Amino acid sequence: MQRIFHTSLLFLIFLASCSPGNLAAVPESSLTLKDCALTSPTGNQMDARCGTLTVAEDRSNPVGRQIALHVAVIPAIKRNPQPDALFLLAGGPGQSAIETFPAMIPMINQIHEDRDIVLG
Repeated sequence: MQRIFHTSLLFLIFLASCSPGNLAAVPESSLTLKDCALTSPTGNQMDARCGTLTVAEDRSNPVGRQIALHVAVIPAIKRNPQPDALFLLAGGPGQSAIETFPAMIPMINQIHEDRDIVLG
């Protein structure tokens, strides 16, 4: 009986430590998307929704230096897309998925039929 009490007490202490009041205050960010067009290397344009999300460079210091993340969302071709979008991120410093994506569209066209594509 005493073991159950100790286990229950530890569980309650754990839950209390996870409450929102014990979390560091993190400024909320929001992303507003506006109509835009992405241009492929061949000059073709693709409709998208673009925006910039400002976040902390160091998540453990949310009030420190902020950086801007440029995001583009390309809507699925079908009217009722699957709920899980495909997220594409670029690989290196200075590389942008937004800039490299138009050249990749032929390779992922089948996925684009049913899913939104999020570029960051």
